[in-house]
Amino acid sequence: MDLRESSHGFTLAETMVVAALIAIVATVAIPSWRSWQANSDLKSAAYQVAGIIQWARSEAAKQNACMGIDIAITGNAARPGGAITVFHDDACDATKGWVSALNDADDQCNANRANPTNPCLRRMNFANTVSLFAAQDTAFSINPRGLIRNGPVGPFSVSLGSSYNKNAYQLMISPASAVRIDSK
Repeated sequence: MDLRESSHGFTLAETMVVAALIAIVATVAIPSWRSWQANSDLKSAAYQVAGIIQWARSEAAKQNACMGIDIAITGNAARPGGAITVFHDDACDATKGWVSALNDADDQCNANRANPTNPCLRRMNFANTVSLFAAQDTAFSINPRGLIRNGPVGPFSVSLGSSYNKNAYQLMISPASAVRIDSK
């Protein structure tokens, strides 16, 4: 009996060809996956911002009180960042320097949510992957009927971008505080 006829398995050449094919596929797939992941993070952040604005709108109606929203533009393409904060706005005028009453730390806002003297209800920071872009920092109030009060006149937009990919999402916010997300 000949040993060659009874042996089973792969030759070294076959194993090397399969390893080379795996390396080629990984070289092509990894950059695509990274781009997909960055776009997914960006889209998720856009929907989270839209959700926070819609949540503030429903809280204003539920509590029959004004809710203020501050969108702090602290990032740029080179250094991501920014934050959105929802707070009780007794004066229904988010533009009157309310920020001094809040501690900008995310944990401080969340830890004191149940404290009635702390106006901060919800805060979301964008520190690592997403940048908020707008013409300027934007603060506005939503009254109990769901309308924007003491904010930018007419529809305005906030863009979310990333230094990792060229995609961006733009949130169009109407005077009735409806939010529409467009990809750029």
